[in-house]
Amino acid sequence: MEHYLLVRILHGAPGILLLLGLIAHGVMLFKAQRAGDAAVLARKLRVTLLYSLPAFAVLALSLPLTGWWLVDNVGWPLGQTWLLLGSILYAVLMLLGLLLAGRLAAWRAL
Repeated sequence: MEHYLLVRILHGAPGILLLLGLIAHGVMLFKAQRAGDAAVLARKLRVTLLYSLPAFAVLALSLPLTGWWLVDNVGWPLGQTWLLLGSILYAVLMLLGLLLAGRLAAWRAL
């Protein structure tokens, strides 16, 4: 259990970064769309698609792996209620991320 704290940090940091990144990108793209400048919106969308979405994908895919590693290290059963609720929350957030990616594609088509 010597690596437990490190794995907890590796599990918590991507979750926080993912949430803050999605909020920041949502606000940034909303402001760019409301301003009505197509060039600014296109530039922000290009940067988002090139850098942010791959980084978000890596962060999002690391969460189940580190979560399973934490549960396995501690020896908890995977059927605990809070673990199941966390899995449901993860699935909902993944759907929201896919909706954001779809919305970015729609904005890019404009």
